[in-house]
Amino acid sequence: MSFKALRDSAWDFDPLDNSSILSHRDKLIELRQAACHFPLGQDTPFQVYIHRHDANVQTGMRPLPAFAHTSALRTLTLETPLQTKPDTWSQSYEPPRLLATSEDYIYRRRFSATQGSAVPYYFGLHDVTMPNGENAYLLAMEYVEGVTVAQWRDNLPDLGCSDDPETTSGSLPDRIAALQNILVLTLRSMKAMHNANVLHLDARGANMIIHPSIEAPTHVVMIDFGMSEASTNNHSQVVERKRCIDAVSCCAQHGTVLDV
Repeated sequence: MSFKALRDSAWDFDPLDNSSILSHRDKLIELRQAACHFPLGQDTPFQVYIHRHDANVQTGMRPLPAFAHTSALRTLTLETPLQTKPDTWSQSYEPPRLLATSEDYIYRRRFSATQGSAVPYYFGLHDVTMPNGENAYLLAMEYVEGVTVAQWRDNLPDLGCSDDPETTSGSLPDRIAALQNILVLTLRSMKAMHNANVLHLDARGANMIIHPSIEAPTHVVMIDFGMSEASTNNHSQVVERKRCIDAVSCCAQHGTVLDV
């Protein structure tokens, strides 16, 4: 079945329909219990067939990963455990098929020319089986080295930020230079995304990766397009750019002096 047909076909489980919940109750409980015994732990393997990527790598883009030059069956393994404790499970339900096929559409149809710079290289949507026997959708993409903007901000030295720049201690010029550099890279990626007529709709520090390092950044890579949509709404684009400034700025005072 094609992914378009998969996306448009009827849902197996409708969380808004009580009869659907009752008919799937036993299976859902069984899968949740199995997840406790067979969690998504470190080194969990998944086998997927990765097709050769046809990216036209140009100056300013990250190099294509070595494995992406040829088509082959690959084994992907988790480096970090995922949601292995009940208190990390979501209490709300988002149809995984809808989220997966929506993000797949954005990468394939909108980001073909943006991969490797503003967003990760993308290697397709895959149907896999998790250790507890549950089917899942896996979106394979480039592993982007670096730290998120949120992590970087959390580790900024305390300069005693205040509303009066005369009372701010520490190296304000260095702080402003770093903010400007990261913000320019962030807005550059946001512009590329908007030029592809995509709204992120979850633009925040945790979804922006400073690559390859804070000391010598070349890109700020946007990730997690599960909530994104294709749109040309200019007002929404302005709002997202403002959110980028807020995400990078350490405080209101320093945000007002950024001139990019």
